[in-house]
Amino acid sequence: MLIFPGRTEYIEKYGRPARDFLDAGLAVLAVDWRGQGMADRLPRAPFAGHVRAFADYQRDVAAMLEVAEAQGFPRPFHLLGHSMGGAIGLRALTRGLDVASAVFTAPMWGIVIAPHLRPAAWAVSWAGKRTGLGHRVAPGAVPGCYAATAPFADNTLTTCPDGFAYLQGQLTATPELQVGGPSLAWLHEALVECAALGRAPAPAVPTLVWLGTRERIVDPARIAARAESWPAARLARVEGAEHELLMERPALRAQVMEGTLAHMRAHAADWRGGRAALSCRAWRPILSSPSPSAASTAPRAVSTSTRGARWTARSSPTGTPITRGPATAPISPRRPPGRSCATASATSGWRRRTTAPCSASATRG
Repeated sequence: MLIFPGRTEYIEKYGRPARDFLDAGLAVLAVDWRGQGMADRLPRAPFAGHVRAFADYQRDVAAMLEVAEAQGFPRPFHLLGHSMGGAIGLRALTRGLDVASAVFTAPMWGIVIAPHLRPAAWAVSWAGKRTGLGHRVAPGAVPGCYAATAPFADNTLTTCPDGFAYLQGQLTATPELQVGGPSLAWLHEALVECAALGRAPAPAVPTLVWLGTRERIVDPARIAARAESWPAARLARVEGAEHELLMERPALRAQVMEGTLAHMRAHAADWRGGRAALSCRAWRPILSSPSPSAASTAPRAVSTSTRGARWTARSSPTGTPITRGPATAPISPRRPPGRSCATASATSGWRRRTTAPCSASATRG
């Protein structure tokens, strides 16, 4: 299972779904996209949701697949993309991403912007990027990290108090995970990419698209139009759900999880099933000579694997994966409970992050 998170998100947010997928017999790999989570960020605007070009996310996808292959993750692969991860995932499918099936939850195939503000959003974001101000936060964006500061009442993420508290608890305990409003460059790239994805040929990959009836972040009309023009796709609506379908009330979340697993089973002839033993490892790709303008160019990946997979079998007796090259000082001054400490090196390549096998509590972040 390849998990493509949304904008502002981070690996640990998917601890609960990852555990469910592991229990169902899947190995799981998730990534921190460049500019968010604990991946590299732009030094002059570390808390802005920034990317130079949406095409750069495909470099992160390629790096993620390299890890999956190098660590022997079992095939066939399946894709789960949420929000911005849905846009990245659809683009990857059009480029031939080799997966047996795909599932998207509230995919960002359009952004909710008031009709009278949409022309201004295009113009201002285009101008900001062309004048060297693309790293600035877009006008009208929510200051700070919305998920960390918003009250539960009428929030646009979930109707589940427990899911909302789970998310805020992670962001409060580890402020380094927080990301603020989108930059002008991100906004312009997102608008361009959403328009292009609406015109892109429909991939042949069997796809299930989940959409809450209370969605207020991504554009439901654009999602429905894209799904309806896609012969291999099916749109499923979740009554009463907001944007975070995997963090919704138990009944709604169960509906999405059960439907997702059924969809994947239907398109995986060698599904192993059964309860999986859990182990987690984390890596971060290091650039040999990152430039200031490309400081947010490295994603971070975390993998969870079932017992018996080749990756687990190739681990050392202590459960520590075999890695290349030396590790130096942590890039983060903090090491919150249940998290590993990232290490960096002056040479290129993937470097192991020191971590212990995950327990259920560590899996939940």
